[in-house]
Amino acid sequence: MATGIKPEKEKELWDMHLSGKTALELADIFKALGDETRLTIVQLLVGRELCVCDILDSFAMSQPAISHHLKILRQAGVVRDKREGKWIYYSLNPATLDLLSGVLCSLQRDADKKSRTGRCSPIALL
Repeated sequence: MATGIKPEKEKELWDMHLSGKTALELADIFKALGDETRLTIVQLLVGRELCVCDILDSFAMSQPAISHHLKILRQAGVVRDKREGKWIYYSLNPATLDLLSGVLCSLQRDADKKSRTGRCSPIALL
């Protein structure tokens, strides 16, 4: 997706925030989180691993639909999966959560500098 911003300016703006990620990769993370079902899945995974069947119990939708949402979250790097026999367990990817927290806090710090309030509180995502 083209932003219309000059590539050198985009690099300058985002290098300070992204820890090696591109703006496009960060946008993919936010897109993955921009769905109510996927946000609920993320909340379910806080502090634990769950298989699809455990996640499915919280929704009135089919297993393929839940698996599709998990695939989107996995492709964006929000969740990771681990196979144990025939079961696949999903958990949150702490590196991605740290990235999001850092980016949002950094953006807040930059906004505070411009407004001269000088505050930056860690952003609680969940």
